[in-house]
Amino acid sequence: MSTVGWFHCFAGIAGDMALGSLIDAGADVAEVRALLDRLPLRGWSMEVAPVLRGGIAASKVDVIAGMEGALASVVGGLAPGPVVAVPTSAGYGAALEGVTALLGMLATCAAGVTVVGIDNGFGAACAIVRIVQSRQRHGERHG
Repeated sequence: MSTVGWFHCFAGIAGDMALGSLIDAGADVAEVRALLDRLPLRGWSMEVAPVLRGGIAASKVDVIAGMEGALASVVGGLAPGPVVAVPTSAGYGAALEGVTALLGMLATCAAGVTVVGIDNGFGAACAIVRIVQSRQRHGERHG
């Protein structure tokens, strides 16, 4: 017997939401990682963490792909919220210690993408905190 899942995404769905939903529905995290390992990508990681938002518990899945500067444009064009892009100094080919990824991210035409310096995870975290605090303040005034 097989199980079939059907997504009715009339307004779209974010990749992290889709992946988190599949994991919450019973997909094995190790098997998802094994399937992603088959893709011709290097330098990625996947983090799964439980979250509680608005009284609803779910799994949050972050897939981090550290060597493709164009990914920020793709995610920025698809994601409904802000995207914080962190170019990394790791890379292959003409990565130039992260400069290629940085310039590619800075040149994105996707709206809502914030780019921080090379390997600046701390700066990314600070940007996210400011975005969240701003949204909270905005909600307090208008909610």
